[in-house]
Amino acid sequence: MVGGRDVLSVEFYTGVDQRLDLPVVLPPTLDRVDLTGANVLVADDVADTGKTLELVRDFCSGYVAEVRTAVIYEKPQSAVSCDYVWRRTDRWINFPWSSCRRSGAARAHPGTELTAAAVGSPPPPPRLRPLR
Repeated sequence: MVGGRDVLSVEFYTGVDQRLDLPVVLPPTLDRVDLTGANVLVADDVADTGKTLELVRDFCSGYVAEVRTAVIYEKPQSAVSCDYVWRRTDRWINFPWSSCRRSGAARAHPGTELTAAAVGSPPPPPRLRPLR
């Protein structure tokens, strides 16, 4: 739980532009029965392919009242069009919390990387109305 909320962890990227064939839900997993009738906000740092968001949305489908998605960055090729987006970009993003080194990302994507710190930290999220 984060701040009294349930969390579902999903792994997809294993390195700079390297990913598993499919996103994988990491233990411990949530019991869908605990989500029955809930309003869910799925948050991620970036919607690149959108497959991670799709997996979580599908996991919740049929159990929750409503699912919305929020990301810091959304890319044009994402399979999911997010409800809340801070910025849209087609560039590779180097997050401070990423396990990838900036130099590796720069070599893999010369001239196309975007360092999250360079554009500043995202502003505090806008006050969103509670899902009901």
